[in-house]
Amino acid sequence: MKRLPRWTSRFSVQGQRLTMEDDAVLNAERAHFVVADGFGGPTAGVEAAHKAVTAVSEFMEREAGDLEATLPFVLRSYLSLGGNVLFNAFIHANRELAQWNETRRVHLRGGASVVAGFVDGDCLSIALAGVCQATLFRETGGIWTGLQLLEPHSYSRLLNPFQSQGSRASGGDVPLMCLGISGDLEPEMAEFKLEKGDALLLTSGALDAQTRLPVDELLSTITHGESPSSAVLDRFQKTLQSESMPDNLSGLWIGF
Repeated sequence: MKRLPRWTSRFSVQGQRLTMEDDAVLNAERAHFVVADGFGGPTAGVEAAHKAVTAVSEFMEREAGDLEATLPFVLRSYLSLGGNVLFNAFIHANRELAQWNETRRVHLRGGASVVAGFVDGDCLSIALAGVCQATLFRETGGIWTGLQLLEPHSYSRLLNPFQSQGSRASGGDVPLMCLGISGDLEPEMAEFKLEKGDALLLTSGALDAQTRLPVDELLSTITHGESPSSAVLDRFQKTLQSESMPDNLSGLWIGF
Protein backbone atom coordinates (compact mmCIF):
# COMPACT_ATOMS: atom_id res chain seq x y z
CA MET A 1 0.00 0.00 0.00
CA LYS A 2 1.31 3.42 -0.94
CA ARG A 3 2.18 5.64 2.02
CA LEU A 4 0.56 8.90 0.91
CA PRO A 5 1.30 12.19 2.68
CA ARG A 6 -1.04 13.01 5.55
CA TRP A 7 -0.14 16.71 5.49
CA THR A 8 1.83 19.03 3.25
CA SER A 9 2.89 22.66 3.26
CA ARG A 10 4.71 24.86 0.78
CA PHE A 11 6.67 27.91 1.93
CA SER A 12 8.71 30.60 0.23
CA VAL A 13 10.81 33.44 1.61
CA GLN A 14 12.57 36.05 -0.52
CA GLY A 15 15.85 37.04 1.08
CA GLN A 16 18.01 39.98 0.16
CA ARG A 17 18.10 39.11 -3.54
CA LEU A 18 16.18 41.28 -5.99
CA THR A 19 14.18 38.39 -7.46
CA MET A 20 12.84 35.07 -6.25
CA GLU A 21 14.66 32.41 -8.27
CA ASP A 22 13.32 29.35 -6.39
CA ASP A 23 10.31 27.23 -7.21
CA ALA A 24 8.52 24.18 -5.81
CA VAL A 25 5.80 21.74 -6.88
CA LEU A 26 4.10 18.96 -4.95
CA ASN A 27 1.54 16.35 -5.93
CA ALA A 28 0.22 14.75 -2.75
CA GLU A 29 -2.03 12.26 -4.57
CA ARG A 30 0.85 10.90 -6.66
CA ALA A 31 3.35 11.41 -3.82
CA HIS A 32 6.05 13.24 -5.74
CA PHE A 33 7.66 16.55 -4.78
CA VAL A 34 10.18 18.91 -6.41
CA VAL A 35 12.13 21.98 -5.24
CA ALA A 36 14.51 24.03 -7.40
CA ASP A 37 17.00 26.84 -6.86
CA GLY A 38 17.51 28.67 -10.14
CA PHE A 39 20.49 30.78 -11.15
CA GLY A 40 21.52 32.89 -14.11
CA GLY A 41 20.04 36.25 -13.23
CA PRO A 42 16.61 37.72 -12.48
CA THR A 43 15.07 36.40 -15.70
CA ALA A 44 16.98 33.24 -16.59
CA GLY A 45 17.13 32.00 -12.99
CA VAL A 46 13.39 32.33 -12.49
CA GLU A 47 12.61 30.60 -15.77
CA ALA A 48 15.15 27.84 -15.20
CA ALA A 49 13.76 26.99 -11.77
CA HIS A 50 10.20 26.90 -13.09
CA LYS A 51 11.14 24.80 -16.11
CA ALA A 52 13.08 22.38 -13.91
CA VAL A 53 10.29 21.67 -11.43
CA THR A 54 7.72 21.51 -14.23
CA ALA A 55 9.74 19.05 -16.33
CA VAL A 56 10.50 16.73 -13.40
CA SER A 57 6.92 16.88 -12.10
CA GLU A 58 5.29 16.31 -15.49
CA PHE A 59 7.56 13.35 -16.22
CA MET A 60 6.63 11.83 -12.86
CA GLU A 61 2.97 12.55 -13.51
CA ARG A 62 3.09 10.69 -16.84
CA GLU A 63 5.45 7.85 -16.01
CA ALA A 64 5.37 7.01 -12.28
CA GLY A 65 4.77 3.31 -11.78
CA ASP A 66 5.40 2.47 -15.44
CA LEU A 67 8.38 0.27 -16.31
CA GLU A 68 8.33 1.68 -19.84
CA ALA A 69 9.29 5.06 -18.35
CA THR A 70 12.83 3.70 -18.14
CA LEU A 71 12.98 3.58 -21.94
CA PRO A 72 14.91 4.85 -23.81
CA PHE A 73 16.73 5.46 -20.52
CA VAL A 74 18.81 2.90 -18.62
CA LEU A 75 17.14 0.69 -16.00
CA ARG A 76 19.45 0.64 -12.98
CA SER A 77 19.34 -2.59 -10.99
CA TYR A 78 20.36 -0.89 -7.74
CA LEU A 79 17.26 1.35 -7.73
CA SER A 80 13.60 0.52 -7.25
CA LEU A 81 11.15 1.15 -10.09
CA GLY A 82 10.18 4.43 -8.43
CA GLY A 83 13.83 5.37 -8.05
CA ASN A 84 14.47 4.66 -11.74
CA VAL A 85 11.53 6.82 -12.81
CA LEU A 86 12.74 9.66 -10.58
CA PHE A 87 16.31 9.32 -11.91
CA ASN A 88 15.02 9.44 -15.48
CA ALA A 89 12.85 12.46 -14.66
CA PHE A 90 16.08 14.34 -13.88
CA ILE A 91 17.70 13.16 -17.12
CA HIS A 92 14.62 14.31 -19.04
CA ALA A 93 14.48 17.68 -17.26
CA ASN A 94 18.18 18.27 -17.82
CA ARG A 95 17.73 17.72 -21.55
CA GLU A 96 14.75 20.09 -21.58
CA LEU A 97 16.75 22.86 -19.89
CA ALA A 98 19.79 22.25 -22.09
CA GLN A 99 17.65 22.57 -25.24
CA TRP A 100 16.08 25.74 -23.84
CA ASN A 101 19.53 27.21 -23.19
CA GLU A 102 20.62 26.48 -26.75
CA THR A 103 17.96 28.91 -28.01
CA ARG A 104 19.26 31.75 -25.82
CA ARG A 105 22.29 34.00 -25.85
CA VAL A 106 25.06 32.93 -23.48
CA HIS A 107 24.46 35.72 -20.96
CA LEU A 108 20.74 34.84 -20.81
CA ARG A 109 21.18 31.15 -20.02
CA GLY A 110 20.31 29.63 -16.68
CA GLY A 111 20.31 26.43 -14.67
CA ALA A 112 18.88 25.02 -11.48
CA SER A 113 19.81 22.93 -8.50
CA VAL A 114 16.97 20.47 -7.90
CA VAL A 115 15.91 18.03 -5.19
CA ALA A 116 12.91 15.75 -5.65
CA GLY A 117 11.23 12.86 -3.89
CA PHE A 118 8.85 10.09 -4.88
CA VAL A 119 7.08 7.57 -2.68
CA ASP A 120 6.25 4.10 -4.00
CA GLY A 121 4.70 1.86 -1.36
CA ASP A 122 6.65 2.76 1.78
CA CYS A 123 9.88 3.43 -0.15
CA LEU A 124 11.03 7.04 -0.43
CA SER A 125 13.31 7.77 -3.39
CA ILE A 126 15.31 11.01 -3.29
CA ALA A 127 17.25 12.60 -6.16
CA LEU A 128 19.57 15.61 -5.89
CA ALA A 129 21.55 17.71 -8.35
CA GLY A 130 23.22 20.78 -6.89
CA VAL A 131 22.90 22.54 -3.56
CA CYS A 132 19.32 21.88 -2.50
CA GLN A 133 18.66 19.75 0.55
CA ALA A 134 16.43 16.92 1.76
CA THR A 135 16.07 16.27 5.51
CA LEU A 136 14.08 13.43 7.03
CA PHE A 137 12.80 13.93 10.58
CA ARG A 138 11.71 11.04 12.82
CA GLU A 139 10.33 11.15 16.35
CA THR A 140 11.58 8.57 18.83
CA GLY A 141 10.59 8.79 22.47
CA GLY A 142 9.36 12.35 22.06
CA ILE A 143 12.66 13.51 20.53
CA TRP A 144 12.93 14.53 16.89
CA THR A 145 16.06 13.59 14.98
CA GLY A 146 16.91 15.06 11.58
CA LEU A 147 18.95 13.26 8.93
CA GLN A 148 20.29 14.95 5.81
CA LEU A 149 19.61 12.36 3.12
CA LEU A 150 22.12 13.49 0.47
CA GLU A 151 25.14 15.81 0.52
CA PRO A 152 24.97 18.78 -1.87
CA HIS A 153 27.53 19.07 -4.64
CA SER A 154 29.01 22.49 -3.96
CA TYR A 155 32.27 24.33 -4.51
CA SER A 156 32.71 25.17 -0.82
CA ARG A 157 32.24 21.54 0.17
CA LEU A 158 34.90 20.61 -2.39
CA LEU A 159 37.27 23.08 -0.70
CA ASN A 160 36.43 21.95 2.83
CA PRO A 161 34.16 18.93 3.45
CA PHE A 162 34.48 19.42 7.22
CA GLN A 163 32.84 22.83 7.13
CA SER A 164 29.36 22.82 8.64
CA GLN A 165 26.27 22.94 6.44
CA GLY A 166 25.09 26.12 8.15
CA SER A 167 28.24 28.08 7.39
CA ARG A 168 28.28 26.77 3.82
CA ALA A 169 24.72 27.95 3.28
CA SER A 170 24.94 31.37 4.91
CA GLY A 171 26.16 33.24 1.84
CA GLY A 172 24.83 31.02 -0.89
CA ASP A 173 26.98 28.44 -2.67
CA VAL A 174 28.11 27.49 -6.14
CA PRO A 175 26.74 24.14 -7.40
CA LEU A 176 29.13 21.76 -9.11
CA MET A 177 26.20 19.84 -10.57
CA CYS A 178 22.91 21.30 -11.80
CA LEU A 179 20.24 20.94 -14.46
CA GLY A 180 20.63 22.71 -17.78
CA ILE A 181 24.40 23.05 -17.95
CA SER A 182 26.03 19.63 -18.30
CA GLY A 183 24.91 16.98 -20.77
CA ASP A 184 26.33 14.09 -18.72
CA LEU A 185 24.46 14.92 -15.49
CA GLU A 186 23.51 12.05 -13.21
CA PRO A 187 21.67 12.95 -9.99
CA GLU A 188 22.70 11.63 -6.60
CA MET A 189 20.16 9.03 -5.46
CA ALA A 190 19.13 7.44 -2.17
CA GLU A 191 16.19 5.32 -1.04
CA PHE A 192 14.74 4.84 2.44
CA LYS A 193 11.85 3.07 4.10
CA LEU A 194 9.32 5.52 5.53
CA GLU A 195 7.65 5.08 8.90
CA LYS A 196 4.35 6.52 10.07
CA GLY A 197 4.90 9.96 11.54
CA ASP A 198 8.02 10.80 9.50
CA ALA A 199 8.35 14.36 8.21
CA LEU A 200 10.31 15.24 5.07
CA LEU A 201 11.65 18.75 4.46
CA LEU A 202 12.87 19.68 0.97
CA THR A 203 14.54 23.08 0.69
CA SER A 204 16.27 25.13 -1.99
CA GLY A 205 19.10 25.84 0.46
CA ALA A 206 20.73 24.24 3.47
CA LEU A 207 19.33 24.63 6.97
CA ASP A 208 21.32 27.07 9.09
CA ALA A 209 20.87 28.72 12.49
CA GLN A 210 18.16 31.01 11.10
CA THR A 211 16.04 28.18 9.74
CA ARG A 212 16.66 25.53 12.39
CA LEU A 213 14.83 27.44 15.12
CA PRO A 214 11.46 27.64 13.31
CA VAL A 215 11.94 24.05 12.10
CA ASP A 216 12.44 22.83 15.66
CA GLU A 217 9.46 24.88 16.84
CA LEU A 218 7.22 23.34 14.18
CA LEU A 219 8.36 19.80 14.97
CA SER A 220 7.74 20.35 18.69
CA THR A 221 4.02 20.77 17.95
CA ILE A 222 3.78 17.35 16.27
CA THR A 223 3.24 14.57 18.78
CA HIS A 224 2.46 10.91 18.14
CA GLY A 225 2.31 11.45 14.38
CA GLU A 226 -0.38 14.14 14.54
CA SER A 227 -0.49 16.75 11.79
CA PRO A 228 0.48 20.34 12.61
CA SER A 229 -2.36 22.83 12.55
CA SER A 230 -2.66 25.47 9.84
CA ALA A 231 -1.85 28.08 12.49
CA VAL A 232 1.47 26.35 13.25
CA LEU A 233 2.35 26.15 9.56
CA ASP A 234 1.46 29.83 9.09
CA ARG A 235 3.63 30.75 12.07
CA PHE A 236 6.53 28.80 10.54
CA GLN A 237 6.25 30.84 7.33
CA LYS A 238 5.97 34.15 9.22
CA THR A 239 8.96 33.31 11.44
CA LEU A 240 11.12 32.69 8.37
CA GLN A 241 9.91 35.91 6.77
CA SER A 242 10.87 37.87 9.88
CA GLU A 243 14.49 36.75 9.56
CA SER A 244 16.98 38.81 7.56
CA MET A 245 18.10 36.05 5.22
CA PRO A 246 20.86 36.68 2.66
CA ASP A 247 19.43 34.23 0.15
CA ASN A 248 16.00 33.09 -1.01
CA LEU A 249 14.51 29.96 0.51
CA SER A 250 11.67 27.83 -0.79
CA GLY A 251 10.63 24.42 0.39
CA LEU A 252 8.08 21.75 1.03
CA TRP A 253 6.99 19.96 4.19
CA ILE A 254 5.59 16.48 3.63
CA GLY A 255 4.29 14.57 6.62
CA PHE A 256 3.64 10.83 6.58
